[in-house]
Amino acid sequence: MPKPIKKKTVKKKKDSEDEVREKLTGLRDTLQQRQKDFIKYIVIALIIFIIIGGYMIYSRQAGSKAYQLRQEASMIYHGPDRTGQAPAGEKYQRALELFQESYEIRKSPITLLYIAACFDQLGKNNEALEALKNFVRKYPQEEKLLPLAYQKMVSVYKKQGKLNEALETLNTLSGYEGDIYKDLALMESGKILEQMGKPDEAQKKYQELVTKYPNSPFIEEALSKLSDKKE
Repeated sequence: MPKPIKKKTVKKKKDSEDEVREKLTGLRDTLQQRQKDFIKYIVIALIIFIIIGGYMIYSRQAGSKAYQLRQEASMIYHGPDRTGQAPAGEKYQRALELFQESYEIRKSPITLLYIAACFDQLGKNNEALEALKNFVRKYPQEEKLLPLAYQKMVSVYKKQGKLNEALETLNTLSGYEGDIYKDLALMESGKILEQMGKPDEAQKKYQELVTKYPNSPFIEEALSKLSDKKE
């Protein structure tokens, strides 16, 4: 008896159309989602760009304003009193205000050093020291300016009669590279030791300067100090 022939199942055309339609719909949804994501990323990128651009413009303008203020303050600080009648302190007070305004806009080590110098000229020793200590804390990498800050600290300490603090600062100053700081520190240390009534220790400082730094600009002064002692 012959085997019955199985008929192949043929998918209906409608089923095929539905399948294609579903795939197209899924593809469309995927593209729409990706388009939304793309637009979202573009908007985020634009916002970031606007923020960065705005900051750069502001920073450039602020830097220019701070520089102009510092230049004006520097001219007042180093220049003569324009009126010829105002007390000397007035020009340093005006310079101080401009330097402070500049520093508020943009922090600068040079500006802070000038602020300390203005306080010193105005006789405000505590404020000058605070500014100098702030400088040392904030700008330890400023190797060219730090010695100037330490020298100014020594000067202020001497005005206050804080000779021990002045000596400690000079020891720090002597640690910097370059003979100009080491011989200066020895010379100033000798003078302070004399003020403290320690002439023998002072002489050691002068002698060390003469021995180690024969080409120092302080050599003649040091030799004079040594000669006075012998007499």
